[in-house]
Amino acid sequence: MKKLLLFLCCFAANYCFAQHVTISADKMNVLYIGVPNPITVVAEGLQCKNVNIAIEGAQIMPGDEPCKFNVVVKEPGIVIAKVYTISKGGNKIIGEIEFRVKRPMLPTARVGGKTCGIITRTELMSQIGVGAYMDNFDFDAPFVVNSFTASIIRNHNTIFEKTNTGAKFNNDILRAIQTIKPGDIFSCADVRVTSTGNNNALTNSIELTVID
Repeated sequence: MKKLLLFLCCFAANYCFAQHVTISADKMNVLYIGVPNPITVVAEGLQCKNVNIAIEGAQIMPGDEPCKFNVVVKEPGIVIAKVYTISKGGNKIIGEIEFRVKRPMLPTARVGGKTCGIITRTELMSQIGVGAYMDNFDFDAPFVVNSFTASIIRNHNTIFEKTNTGAKFNNDILRAIQTIKPGDIFSCADVRVTSTGNNNALTNSIELTVID
């Protein structure tokens, strides 16, 4: 059997794992749902055009360079990547490796780039809604804010509360923000997002103390 190296670059962890497919797969080998996971396949003595990869239930697309592929998986669990040669005499499997399939981390919800702490009244009044950000995750993972509940708390009493659909503040919330005073707490709770591999998932709450 030709020596074959299969590399999975997991940018979320900033590591690359490389191993012969004839030995056990590293437990850290992970494919993330819904994003193009970059994989490089190299077989000694074979040109890149004569090597391919197959994973049941996955979408596999050519990468930007020889021997590179982008793999998109849909369901969590375990998958087997089978590497095979392409020849006129027929395809031949020359190795396989096991990968875990995981959902990407949830994005972090923020207002004005913040999840907690203080925010000036002027800064808060300039915000248009809740943003969601995927920290320390280098894949292109699109996501949206589906809904949240905005509240204003003054002297430990909730003086305003409104459920919002989508990421942008609705008119009621925008008007309420205009009346906010230093010392009030502005919060967005029950923030639900749809990100790659996570459908309408509940993420973090936001709590900001307003200052002058």
